[in-house]
Parts: sequence; C-alpha cells; structure tokens
Amino acid sequence: MAKRSLIRDVSGVLCSNILAMASTLGISILLSRILGPRGYGLYTSLYVVPQVVMGLVQLGMGRSAVFHLGHKKFDESQTVSSIYVMLLMTSTVGIIVSAIAYVILNNPLLEMNWILLTLCIIPFELGNIYTSGIFIGKEDIQTSNKIYWIPVTLNLILTAITVGIFRMGITGALIANLLATATLFFVFLLRIHHQYALRWHFDGEILKSLASKGFGFALAFVMLQLNYKMDILLLQKLAKPSEIGY
Repeated sequence: MAKRSLIRDVSGVLCSNILAMASTLGISILLSRILGPRGYGLYTSLYVVPQVVMGLVQLGMGRSAVFHLGHKKFDESQTVSSIYVMLLMTSTVGIIVSAIAYVILNNPLLEMNWILLTLCIIPFELGNIYTSGIFIGKEDIQTSNKIYWIPVTLNLILTAITVGIFRMGITGALIANLLATATLFFVFLLRIHHQYALRWHFDGEILKSLASKGFGFALAFVMLQLNYKMDILLLQKLAKPSEIGY
C-alpha cells in the first residue's frame, strides 16, 4: 500500500512539473510573439526585481513549514497561523524592498501601473509557496501539486485572453498573472482556515524557529538564481529592451 502511494505521489509530481513547464513555455511563446522583442524584454525586466527579492524575503518558509509540521515541533494550528503571520511580514518587506529597487534602477521605460501590478503579485506568490509547504508538511502531495501547476495553467489561459484576444499588452499579461496567482491563493487559504481556524496571533518562539530554519534554504535559493537574474538587471542599464527580449 505504501509503495503504491509512493508511486502515485511521484507520478503526480512528475505530471505536475511537466504541465507547469509546458504552461510556462506556452506563456513565453505567446508573449514573445505578441509583445515582440521589446515588449517581452520589458516584461522580463519587470519580474527580475521581485523574483530576486522574494527569493530572499520568503526566508525558505515553504521548506521550513515542511520541517515544522513534519516534526510536529509545535501545535499544528499555532504553527500554520504563525506561517501566515510570517507571510504578512515578509510580503510587506518584499513590496517595500522591491519598490525601492525600482526607484534605484530608475528605468524610464517601465510604466508606473506595470510596477504597481508587479508589486501586487508578490504577497500571493509568496502565499502560494507557504501554502504548498503546509500541504507537503501534512503529506498532502496531491494538493501541493495543484498549487504548483494550476496557477501557471490558469495564467496561460488568462494571458491568451488578455494579451491574445483583447491585445492589452504588458498590462494584460500582468493582470492575468495577478488574477491567476491571487485566485489560487484565496481558494486554498479558505481551505486552510476551515481546517486550522487561523488566528492572527504573534508567537515569537514559533516565528523565530520558522525563520531560523528557513533562512539557510532561502540563502541557497538566492545564490542559485542570482547569477542569471543579475545579468538581466545589468542588461537594463547596458542594453535595449529588445535585446533582453531576444
């Protein structure tokens, strides 16, 4: 029985990864074709800042959630509630740091409404990472898989509508991403709240344990991504958007 469950979980993860990668590829092809090299370059430039910032401010909370729920170090309801308190804190920091980074970069080609939409996506993307960690910690791999592939697939569908049909350009692509990410976040937040009766209670001991365990994971993740992301940040200063889009 355990072997059958393991095979089901592994195949589920594999299928989710394939579907997510296919959807991501579809979005890239769609945007590069419709927006053109310049538009796609600007779109890519927009996302570099929050991706780097989120890699650090998420504090490895997804994996930290897996560790704490798996080891049952604290009461489950208190742990899950503390994870979402941490989400509120890290989202606020992420938005502020990203906004400052945009000001420092001072790219005149990036419109203010694009930047605002990009900043709005940050808490929902972080929230989905944290929520996925909660379900993995509870060994609910099927639900965790859904959090991985559903928003990307929904994003592809919405992007096809906003960019492909309504020709809303970069604004449409950002709205599609925001709607897809936020929709999934609220759906699973309601499920988590029903299961654990979330409370906005500040528990210093649990928060400290979550952060200290996750910081190492976050640092490793940032170092892995920083090389590629830094190249794009530098290209914003040294190259045209069309060259980044290629």
